This record gives sequence, structure tokens and C-alpha cells, in this order.
Amino acid sequence: MLGSPLYLSTDSEVLVHDLRPSEIDQVVAVHLAAFPGFFLSRMGSGFLRQYYMSTFRYAGAIMLAAAHGETVVGFVSGFLAPSRFYREMRSRWYRYLPPVLSAIARQPRLLATVASNVLRVRRAATDPEDPRHCELASIAVLPQARGSGLGRCLALAFLDRAWELGATRVRLTTDANDNSAANRFYQSLGFRLERAFVARDTRLMNEYILPRP
Repeated sequence: MLGSPLYLSTDSEVLVHDLRPSEIDQVVAVHLAAFPGFFLSRMGSGFLRQYYMSTFRYAGAIMLAAAHGETVVGFVSGFLAPSRFYREMRSRWYRYLPPVLSAIARQPRLLATVASNVLRVRRAATDPEDPRHCELASIAVLPQARGSGLGRCLALAFLDRAWELGATRVRLTTDANDNSAANRFYQSLGFRLERAFVARDTRLMNEYILPRP
């Protein structure tokens, strides 16, 4: 087990541990509950399952789950050497094709955003980068666990693991607009704003960096 027990109430203990493959479907469910209406959620559970399973199989993955008993109530996911992760993702495009086509069939308006994200992955795969850099890609807790400190517990456990694995910095991106709570959260952890940029779907994004202490 990683980290200390987190007590959400007087009789419920949540522990952070390395994600098990049997928990992938629960991670997908937490993601869908935490981010309704966001692009990855609109891609559907099949796409998310493939994405998180691909992350789990990646040699530089850091995937931690917060569980109450056998129930996953939150998770954090990321990876060392992000460029290498995205290269592997591109090389296994065929695994994503069925859920992508299914999502577009359900929601044709997704096509433009899918196309822009394919280009984003292509750029990320070719970025020259120090293999000791780390990306915090996803962190989520069930809506009923918000405000409990669980997200902070997961983020600190992720950072501890990143430093243990030799990372020299951790980066992440998050929405700049209508997202003040998340931006304050990352700043409270010591992340500094590196840049703001406009994503291809016109969303204004903030990129944060945390150097190794």
C-alpha cells in the first residue's frame, strides 16, 4: 500500500495502492462520473477502457487507485517519458479504432475533436524530451468524495512515486476557464504555471510544471 489511510468518515477507510488490472473498469466508471460531458467521457467506456489499459501496460506508467474495501473511489494516472508513451499509443492505433468509430457513429460531431486529438498525439510523440520527465495525465474522485482530501492524497502519492522512479519534473495540463478549483488545487501542491495555450478545440489550457524538490 502507498500513502497513509485517508478517513472519509468515522467508519470508512480509503487506502491508496498500485492499480490492479481487475480495477480498470472501476477506473473507467470513476472517470465517467467525475468528468461528465468532457471529450474522453463522450468517447465512451470502450475508449476509456482501452486508454487506461494501454497506460497500465506501459513500462513507465504510474497508476494508483484509492479504494474503500474493494470499491475504487478515486485514481491517478500518468507516465514517465511522455513522448515514448504517445509513440506507443500511435503504434497501436488499431486497438483504438473500434471504440473511436463507435463513438463517432453515436455522436458525429466528435469527428473534428477526434481529428484534432490525433494531431495532438502525433505532436506529443515527436517532442524531444528528457525521458525523466513525467506527465500527470488523469486524476479523479467520485463526486461524493469531493472535498474529502482524497484528491490531494492521490496527487501526493503520485508525486512520491514519480520522484522514487527518478523523475526530474512532473507536468500536467488543465482547463484555464471555469476551472478555478482545479487550478488552485495544483498551485497548492507547488505546481507553477509554465504557459497558457489554446487547444485545437478552442479551449484555453494551462500547463503546470513541478520540478523535483
